Amino acid sequence: MFTPNKRFLLLFIVMLFGSATLSGIVLAHDDYSHHVTLDVRARIDGRSQLVIQGNRVYWHHLDFAAPGRLDYTNTPTHLNNLVWFPRWPDIPSTENRDCNCFSSTIRGIPTLPAIQQMVTLKAVRVRGEVAIVQQPNQSNGYTLIVEFNDNPQSGASWYFVDLKYKTTPKTRHQCDDGGWRDYVRADGTRFHNERECKRYAG
Repeated sequence: MFTPNKRFLLLFIVMLFGSATLSGIVLAHDDYSHHVTLDVRARIDGRSQLVIQGNRVYWHHLDFAAPGRLDYTNTPTHLNNLVWFPRWPDIPSTENRDCNCFSSTIRGIPTLPAIQQMVTLKAVRVRGEVAIVQQPNQSNGYTLIVEFNDNPQSGASWYFVDLKYKTTPKTRHQCDDGGWRDYVRADGTRFHNERECKRYAG
């Protein structure tokens, strides 16, 4: 039998846990209420897929010359204010033509969180086709894949697209944990340390 004191204690516990649960739901919602736009610019010759998981990005190249590598050049991919020169197998040549191969990975974009969501794509400047061929969900490890297809046209062309998705308001800075070693300024010069990278990246 509950005494008045026991009833009061039980009511207090129920209110405490109920409030904590409700707060947890609200916080979880707020964690992913922030939308971000990832501006992608790349020089595309054939068909290539940009793969994004968390804050990591890499290319999966399929047809003709790899992004930025037509005619044995080395043109960067731009991800917001990051200037990225992907490393490739370079077999049998630095064009990596029709290689079905993967580039090196870069970190530091706004995090694509491990939640199911519909990422949107805006084609700012494209010559061929760009499409999201895989939306992030649990079955694919919350991995987004965007395919660029310039196969029908001759030569290469710049593609500008914006990807919009939910993220967390606070993410690891792109220059942290040695990340500054992966980036260069727009003029191609490299950073000497993390602080210099952060001053430039903002």
